[in-house]
Amino acid sequence: MPRGVGVFLDRNGFCRGVHFAAAARVDCGSLPSVTILEIAQLGHPGLRQRAAEVSREELATPSVQQFIDDLVETMRHAKGAGLAATQALYPKRIVAIEVTDNARYPY
Repeated sequence: MPRGVGVFLDRNGFCRGVHFAAAARVDCGSLPSVTILEIAQLGHPGLRQRAAEVSREELATPSVQQFIDDLVETMRHAKGAGLAATQALYPKRIVAIEVTDNARYPY
């Protein structure tokens, strides 16, 4: 079974990472500054690259936690409902999903 990390936000905007293979939950934390990442467009060769698994140890590193915060903020900035790390040209199995209070997805 492939392993990856999903980032899910509750109604209060609290971020939780889920390691799919072990179903272990980890607090994403809140870091003071975020970066709006560039989102690759259809046809970009980076979108065809296979994403690597994310270990629990790697997930716990400050650099991956910062990337997750950046991914979430980028998704919100683009007014999207979800964004995969590969779309931000970061070839890891990480995805952010949030559909609360989004005018594009009212259901």
